[in-house]
Amino acid sequence: MDETSAHVKGDDLPLEVSTAPQVLVTPSRERRPARKLHLVPPAASDMRPTHEELLSSSDTPPRVARGRRVGARVRSGEPLTDSQFDELYPFEVRVMSSTFWTPMRVALRCAKLLAKKPGTRVLDIGSGAGKFCIVGALSTEGQFFGIEQRESLVDCAREMATLLEAGSATFVHGLFDSLNPEEYDAFYLFNPFEENKFSKAYQYDWKVTLGKERFTEDVRKAQHFLRGARPGTRVVTYNGMGGKLPWCYDLIEREQMGCAIEVWVKDAQAKHAK
Repeated sequence: MDETSAHVKGDDLPLEVSTAPQVLVTPSRERRPARKLHLVPPAASDMRPTHEELLSSSDTPPRVARGRRVGARVRSGEPLTDSQFDELYPFEVRVMSSTFWTPMRVALRCAKLLAKKPGTRVLDIGSGAGKFCIVGALSTEGQFFGIEQRESLVDCAREMATLLEAGSATFVHGLFDSLNPEEYDAFYLFNPFEENKFSKAYQYDWKVTLGKERFTEDVRKAQHFLRGARPGTRVVTYNGMGGKLPWCYDLIEREQMGCAIEVWVKDAQAKHAK
């Protein structure tokens, strides 16, 4: 959830608390990483709702129409602000965007860095409400997969993918280390484990077990997971991943967009030498 106050890398930023219970609004957008993670194949009953199901409620048609317009704008490359995209999320998800979800312009840039050719399989580790995967699916010809530990966010991501007609975005509830890294061509990490270091006041919710010990363990698991990927696999991090990438990855590009975007390729130098 791709830094809050003293618990989020670096900056002491003022916080603004909404009137909704247990919901935190943070004024800064691109400097606040974190998210979640995790996996288990969805049962048939967990699949994203159809358009007919969305239209069955009397208050959803205007939202469906907005979703189609937003999806069309992302596909066409028209400028779109975070607030214009985020307004489709439920309030309790929308207000967490500046802390936990990848900013639009970062998502567009990172998706293009990862999906270099049609059909590229990109996994977002800790996909949250699905913003990065949906933007990537709409703006590139890649296939985007999100793994998320909070089932409510997986449900939310699936609904958003339906609203925006992002057919190549898929979301699964579970833990990333239960997946096979060789099944993917690229990985995206928006500092997904940092929430473990937040105080409870800054966590997304209290429904999953978090803590400094888990942070260390998650980073270790991620390093092991990435070591198992195929040579040539690309990794893009936004604001890091909480630790160093394995020695077998070479940094090939770095740029600033609020936080650092880094592009890594497994065994890039050895592959180039051949």
